[in-house]
Amino acid sequence: MGLNMSGKGNFCAVGSFEPSYRTKLAIKEMNHVVDMSGYLATLISMVPIFQVFAGHSTYASADFLNKGYQVSSQDWNLFSDALKSIGLVKREKLAQIANLAETYTTGEESKFWRCVYNAL
Repeated sequence: MGLNMSGKGNFCAVGSFEPSYRTKLAIKEMNHVVDMSGYLATLISMVPIFQVFAGHSTYASADFLNKGYQVSSQDWNLFSDALKSIGLVKREKLAQIANLAETYTTGEESKFWRCVYNAL
């Protein structure tokens, strides 16, 4: 059946259904995506800020401080965009999983995945 973008934000009610093996796998994959994006956000936030702004050739904090590096608003915008993009990529990946699961299921189970997609 496939999903179309016109349904985004249109929420629906789903009747009862017994989750199939495919649905259970899709949910497991979605949980994995959520977990990995959390790990990535944690990893990025643990990188010392001067390493992000100073570039790959300047990792020693003393070297960074000696150069008197000025952090511009552009640097902060790039850093912010990098952090925000994690959520966007995660959301897109979750939508892809929901789309695929909707395609390979039927009835209320398919409707469930359409609703998941629309909620994303």
